[in-house]
Amino acid sequence: MATDRTTAAQLLWGRLAPGAADGPTDGELLAAFAATHGEADFAQLLARHGRMVLGVCRRLLGNAADADDAFQAVFLVLSRRAAALRGVRSVAGWLHGTAVRVALKARTREARRRARERKAALMRPTDTPAADDWDDIAAVLDGELDRLGARYRDPVVLCCVEGRSREEAARLLGWPEGTVNGRLARAKALLRDRLARRGVGCSVAGLTTLLSARAAVAVPAELARVTLAAVGGTVTPAVATLAVEPRLGWGWPLAAVVGLAVVGGVLALDRQPPPPDAPRAPAVVAEPVRLAHGSAVLAVAASAGSLATVGPGAEVRVWKADGTAVAKCAFPGGGSAVVFAPGGKLLAAAGYDGDVRVWDAATGALRHTLAGHGGAARAAAFSPDGTLVATGGEDGRVRLWDAKTGRAVRTLDGHSRSVWGLSFAPDGRELASAGGDQSVRVWNVTTGAARVFGGLRGGAYAVEYHATGRTLAVAADNTVLLLDAGSGREVARVATARTAVSWFALAPDGRTLAYRDGKAVRLWDVAAAADRFSLDLPAEPAAVAFTADSRSLVVASGDGAAVWELRRHARPLSPADSNDHWARLDARP
Repeated sequence: MATDRTTAAQLLWGRLAPGAADGPTDGELLAAFAATHGEADFAQLLARHGRMVLGVCRRLLGNAADADDAFQAVFLVLSRRAAALRGVRSVAGWLHGTAVRVALKARTREARRRARERKAALMRPTDTPAADDWDDIAAVLDGELDRLGARYRDPVVLCCVEGRSREEAARLLGWPEGTVNGRLARAKALLRDRLARRGVGCSVAGLTTLLSARAAVAVPAELARVTLAAVGGTVTPAVATLAVEPRLGWGWPLAAVVGLAVVGGVLALDRQPPPPDAPRAPAVVAEPVRLAHGSAVLAVAASAGSLATVGPGAEVRVWKADGTAVAKCAFPGGGSAVVFAPGGKLLAAAGYDGDVRVWDAATGALRHTLAGHGGAARAAAFSPDGTLVATGGEDGRVRLWDAKTGRAVRTLDGHSRSVWGLSFAPDGRELASAGGDQSVRVWNVTTGAARVFGGLRGGAYAVEYHATGRTLAVAADNTVLLLDAGSGREVARVATARTAVSWFALAPDGRTLAYRDGKAVRLWDVAAAADRFSLDLPAEPAAVAFTADSRSLVVASGDGAAVWELRRHARPLSPADSNDHWARLDARP
């Protein structure tokens, strides 16, 4: 490179403070480095973001030597992508995501090495400490932070992880300071909800404390020196292996890390989507119907001719199928679950304030406030005849209410952790509840007796009865399981899930199951137990719901939702899955 390493090191550790944001933007520094390979330009990027990157690597790896190798690999990848990223004002969020990927790649390699040693009976002591509760939370938080997407992730990384002022972050991102404030607040609300779905409960204040503790100690001068040497071409084999990029989407949000520390899984990193500079050709042939909610959407619902969206904002919005706004329902504090009553006349949403509210779906008028859950309410469901409302919350209780009067009918106690999902059997006699205590309970609505299906690794986060009533679909073990509703025996699973699954949707006709796969929704044929189609999306989905005719999907993503007609927008995964598949589905009994 153009500048000798001694000069660069002096620049890095003498003139630049780790938090300094004066001078060129990250994109400008990358453009200069791409043009001249000047080490001083790259040294400024190391100074700005090195603490954050080292913090991620040390949290996920523990072993100092492995963390140092991963640190070097992250910046080596950045140097190789300098030209592609030169238009980005700040690479803080990109570096965070890349650090998570590289560290998890190193972690996977280490796990495989240990497995080989165990097989050969050559186990030796290691200096890697056992993961404690903080390590588990750290891995989940790093993964969920990367899933936010750039508009929310970047201000969190800059302000909370790197400790910059909001004024500094605004300058680096090229945003008004008010925009930074708003997106930062929204990002914290999204993180809080997503952590809660993984069984990690904390207040916004507690989340702020966790985030502010993310930075590492200062990057050692020797590590900075060898990193600059690696960028200049002197690369060790271990670092070179970690920095190999084929088929790894270094600039994309990481979805597969969610739940890694919780269930002790090993992530396969060689199945990521392609990098952003080689996008897939769009599969759509027409625009979907857009639902402009105006703030983050965490849940959607559909009924005959009506749709609903909800998020951490202060309202639930109701829409016609063509995207026309119908009603706004005041919802203080927001929430992450919404459901229509049969027929679509009533609408219920579970709130972060612990209450479940029921509105007239046509007018937005409040009918009932169902209060009584300790902590946030997390789930709601109407019985098939519309006479009962079931609610679940962080207190682990399931409550039944009279839908007409709002009167409490019964409390069902049994779960020891949050209740995340509820579903009535098609005949209305039983109610299934999914809990963070690694169990699904099937309750007799009349007597309160329950069958317990336990041992669901990582917790159960969603549950739905199949249209026949004989099978339960459950989001657990990082995928979707199909259980016999009577015995709890596993009868099938979505073995193709490549990312942790915490939500899904079953089509009303029972033939198709939709689940998230990175920036896509996969459509799984229930009878064949196989993926048939992929709905490729511009951004990572947050929730889905089938329309009443099973022909379209309502997908929440970012600040709104969209209605995608499956026959028009879904991409077949093999030549055999074409119009013939839709013809078979159209031949409804």
